[in-house]
Amino acid sequence: MSITLQEAQRIVEWVIAEAASQEKRVGVAVVNDRAGTVCMSSMDGTRPFTVDTARGKAMATALWGRSGASLAGREASSVFQLVGHLYGDRVVYAEGSALLKRGDETVGAVGVSGATPAEDEALAQAAADAFAAGKLG
Repeated sequence: MSITLQEAQRIVEWVIAEAASQEKRVGVAVVNDRAGTVCMSSMDGTRPFTVDTARGKAMATALWGRSGASLAGREASSVFQLVGHLYGDRVVYAEGSALLKRGDETVGAVGVSGATPAEDEALAQAAADAFAAGKLG
């Protein structure tokens, strides 16, 4: 079963609260296990493309089953380019995303954009860890 809208909203809220506590401004997106958008939001003051970048990172992670850090720089590979084209060139291979798991089952991915790549990755992974541990409601 894929991530629910209610779960995705809690993840987005958690990331925004955590980013605010770190004085970062980010966009965050949650996609389901098939890379379909479930929920997206961005904090005041982010650039207009920030939330779309977060979605692209989450899409890459959901499609490949790997974190953004492990996918960073793969866009030069022909197979990664093909997948990007299949999804309207919206897939972003960069740090800032993590798989969302319910037990052993992958239910989606979260993407974050707007801070440094390492900070985006840390926020995404922390959200994924909190979700997996049942700490997001």
